[in-house]
Amino acid sequence: MPRRRLACAALLFALFGAACAPSGFVESTANVIDEMTAFRDARKANTREAWESFVRNYPDSGKAEQAKQWLSAMPDTGADQAAAQRELAKAEAEQADRRRLEAEVAARETRRLEDAARVAAEERRLAQAAAAAEKEKQAQVLAQAPQVVEVSTAAAALVAELQRRMDELDKREAALRAKEAAIAAAAAAVAAPAVSLDDIDTAPKKGLPANDENFAVVIGIDKYRDIAAGADYAERDARTMMLYLRDYLGFPEQNIKLLTGDRASRSDFAKVLELWLPLQVTNESKVFVYYSGHGAPDPASQQAYLLPYDGDPKALELTAYPTKRLYDKLSALPAKEVVVALDSCFSGAGGRSVIAQGARPLMSHIQTGAVDPRKNLTVFTAASGEEITGTFEPQKHGLFTYYFLRGLRGEADANGDGAVDVAEEYSYLKKNVSRQANRDSREQTPQLMPDLGARKDEGAMKLSKIGQ
Repeated sequence: MPRRRLACAALLFALFGAACAPSGFVESTANVIDEMTAFRDARKANTREAWESFVRNYPDSGKAEQAKQWLSAMPDTGADQAAAQRELAKAEAEQADRRRLEAEVAARETRRLEDAARVAAEERRLAQAAAAAEKEKQAQVLAQAPQVVEVSTAAAALVAELQRRMDELDKREAALRAKEAAIAAAAAAVAAPAVSLDDIDTAPKKGLPANDENFAVVIGIDKYRDIAAGADYAERDARTMMLYLRDYLGFPEQNIKLLTGDRASRSDFAKVLELWLPLQVTNESKVFVYYSGHGAPDPASQQAYLLPYDGDPKALELTAYPTKRLYDKLSALPAKEVVVALDSCFSGAGGRSVIAQGARPLMSHIQTGAVDPRKNLTVFTAASGEEITGTFEPQKHGLFTYYFLRGLRGEADANGDGAVDVAEEYSYLKKNVSRQANRDSREQTPQLMPDLGARKDEGAMKLSKIGQ
């Protein structure tokens, strides 16, 4: 890896340059290498003991102050891991339930088609028997007809009528054959495996390789402590997103922080986003932050907030987490790239958006926070500041999340190069989310920040690789 190569190069330089470099310089270089190694080891272990050892041995390090802050607020790692494992178990159980249901539906349909095929075969057998009897009868009539050169007009009419009946029987038999063929084709289609893109809850197994330098924060909140209105399917969204990150997008499970329910408080937001992430991320890291839950607007400041489990729309500044703060903190990370996906809205008019009791929905432009195009931060939001978000009931997910995942799986790959980039994903989201929202008699238009015209990469940054 580049960081290791840098360390090796520095070490070689220190060794071979010892004869001509000042002793203080050589000692300083060795100390830097030791500090880098110790920090890497502490980050990998991520235990109280490891960080305490780092702070004790390198008190003047630039990372020491952050490590001290993290230690002072360090949660019970075992409890965190146990909670994440419970959520993953739920997600995998949901996948199993869906596969079982699909198998039951397919089996019932197969049995129905088999029954229909048996009925069609019996109808064909009876039709063939009737046709054979009719032909035998016609043959007997013709055998008994007077053998004269000139057939009477009545005899000719009888022969014509018999021929017509034979033609009708032939047509009926052909129709039955076609019916049987159609039933067989339908049965084969049911027996074939379902198209993978339809099973949105099952993450593909082939995609980007896991990278120890990648880190993710996934937040989903269905029910709130002090708010009656829930955000339907938000925690299911989060669990499914974690599976995609782990199995398809190259984020190791131990590098993903999952916050749901009462473990998604405002202090949890701050600890993970402002302490844990900065301690983990390097210049080789990819960072992904996902949020599914309520957003809230501040009518006075026109600022947008993400609502933690203990958030209160009447006291947003004290209890909620500003999107502007989120973008500022993430932009300050030394990561190679940072991607944010927010399945919430900030109009206060409904959906995944709330407002203080008695206040009016704003339905005007909300400041969700500026994203500096010079930074490596990309933000996808589920709707504009004037709109409300919705769920996709057939799939039991947020509408934005459902199509976000479908796009990453490959449906957004417009140029067929086997990967999905930012421009392709955004185009796919705008088209499909807006179209489905219109069918539900509302407007929902996903947003991208910075917009494609201001991006250094012009939207070419790859988000996923489609497994072959």
